Amino acid sequence: MLCRSGKGTRPLTYLRTAFGESSAEYGMRLQVETIREAGRELPLAFHFNGRRVEVVNVIDQWFGPDYRYCKLKGDDGAVYILRVVEHCSDWQLTLFSSPRVQAVAASSGT
Repeated sequence: MLCRSGKGTRPLTYLRTAFGESSAEYGMRLQVETIREAGRELPLAFHFNGRRVEVVNVIDQWFGPDYRYCKLKGDDGAVYILRVVEHCSDWQLTLFSSPRVQAVAASSGT
């Protein structure tokens, strides 16, 4: 899979999953509305399950060689982790935790 950017076309890194197959996919691709801050794109909103989710809070970020993960709180109360390939703004959903799931986890102490 290739990712187009102003710097040319570069292949995405492939991962070997726990089941043994190789994949360039890390999650579900998303359409993300962003703002540029300190030279990086930060998500303002994204489209998920046919609706627009506004980002209420960027909880955390962590970085890889050419990608970044953003842990977000949405206006729906859910927590999301999005992954972006920095050189081409390819955003993917890697984790979704609904408010209901968060409540069950909190009540069970996990």
